[in-house]
Amino acid sequence: MQKGVRMVDGDVVGDDTFYSAERYAEGWAYDDLQWLDGAPVSALSFNDNVVFFNVHPGSRVGDQATVVMDPDNAYYELDNRIETSTAGVNRKIGIHHDLGSSKVTLWGSIPLGDSGLSEAIAIDDPALFTAEVFRTILEKRGIIVNGKARARHSELAQFFDQPLPSTPEPSDSGHCCMGGAAPSPTSSTQVLAEHVSLPLVEDVRVTNKTSQNLHAELLWRLIGKMSGGIGSFEDGSASLHRFLLKAGIKNDEFFLLDGSGLSRRDLITPAAVVQLLTYAAQQPWGAAYEQTLPVAGADGSLAERFLNTDAGGLVHAKTGTLSHVNALSGYGETRSGRRFAFSIFCNNHNLPSAKVISAIDSMVLLIVKNSGL
Repeated sequence: MQKGVRMVDGDVVGDDTFYSAERYAEGWAYDDLQWLDGAPVSALSFNDNVVFFNVHPGSRVGDQATVVMDPDNAYYELDNRIETSTAGVNRKIGIHHDLGSSKVTLWGSIPLGDSGLSEAIAIDDPALFTAEVFRTILEKRGIIVNGKARARHSELAQFFDQPLPSTPEPSDSGHCCMGGAAPSPTSSTQVLAEHVSLPLVEDVRVTNKTSQNLHAELLWRLIGKMSGGIGSFEDGSASLHRFLLKAGIKNDEFFLLDGSGLSRRDLITPAAVVQLLTYAAQQPWGAAYEQTLPVAGADGSLAERFLNTDAGGLVHAKTGTLSHVNALSGYGETRSGRRFAFSIFCNNHNLPSAKVISAIDSMVLLIVKNSGL
């Protein structure tokens, strides 16, 4: 019988050199980078590159609140200044983390008997974080680790002004190898465990249903890598540019720097989105892609929209949300059974988001109800 690992005589290394060492895209707002939506991009990502801080009141008024990190880790230092307040008063909690710092400060108050809250804070170095968590897990299972947790990153300078190799574009078949082929073990290495991801379409489903920015960014990098690049933002942008031209979108209708749309420098017209949706619907993978979109009044980011309306279940669409920006694009079906593609953008508005969303939904409902279409 093969014996299990009892000791690691060396460091635990988080290696994310499969992609270039660019964690944030151009145009990402600084205040987004602390939270889940702005989590950094890395070829070695774990727990969506966030730590959840779970906060619960103490047993008595005046007690320090309980704050537990999930997953348990040594990556962050916790400065807990939250007190337990009288039952019935409003919860008021602040959380702050400076980029590059290992310290997270929480302050404020949480009332006695409160059900608690959970807030996700993005980590700065996903590869190091993964190594730290893995080292902790090993030690909890009685495995001795003589070394430390550390990260191995690629060097941005090594890629400067290097021509990209000419390789074929990924096919439109919808098949993809997440992370590429596994490296062949050498005579001095032994694979102890491996994890095979779900099919690509399942990750696209998670990305679209929940607006998961990090997963969109990882796919952006993967597309660039499979096209012969180094897994950079620039590679992803170049690959997407070629694909959109192939889909019939004009060169002056878009300018995209990332995969999630978080960059304030991203530009695309609603007409271009409709053209893309039309092109997608005509592809062999079109039906599978449509099924990854949130369904009106049923799931994902549309679970609470179009409830008890004619559009319920008939609209499959993706939301888009930034400060002063709301959008909705996707597919629908009229009451007479005719299918349509649509894209509605509301940019630079200074209205409550709920009011703008209501206006967008009203426009979609008008199309659904129009039996003349």
